[in-house]
Amino acid sequence: AIHYNGKRLYEYARQNIEIDDIPRRKVFISSIQLLEIIDSTDKKPIVVIDVECSSGTYIRSIANDIGQLLCCGATLFDLIRTRAGFFKISESYSIEKIEEFVKNDNIMKILINPVEVLNLEVVNVINSQLKDIKNGKSLDFYNCNLIQNQKVQLVYNSNLIAIAEFKDSRLYPKTVFI
Repeated sequence: AIHYNGKRLYEYARQNIEIDDIPRRKVFISSIQLLEIIDSTDKKPIVVIDVECSSGTYIRSIANDIGQLLCCGATLFDLIRTRAGFFKISESYSIEKIEEFVKNDNIMKILINPVEVLNLEVVNVINSQLKDIKNGKSLDFYNCNLIQNQKVQLVYNSNLIAIAEFKDSRLYPKTVFI
């Protein structure tokens, strides 16, 4: 979903508008595996591949590049994202299953604690600090492990309370969840 002049590139592609000066970006492809070749009725085979790549990879471009290497052309027919960061499709739930958990008052069993997946340093806070955090007040914090302007998660009893920024030995709540 890369943007170019305020529009997503796929919007140009759907209108058959070619863009010559697409900004380049570095991506990392850790593997491409051929899973299946399916014969289709129109004599154009469908090739199923599994790509493990960094974020920002434009899979339509990968399909095009493979087609050029094979001297036959290729387009992306379907795309299923099986993983995004920590999240895997194999560990996900259908809407119907989520509705079932809600109906049975068991939704807490499947919710992911953001503390476990946010890639931010955890700063545990105590009960007496909750009111100040709730009101957006900064907290004194002398910790040699944090660096100027570093974002951290403020946690109380294993629950995410706020995202804060460390500046001049103080934590400034930026987004408060209580």
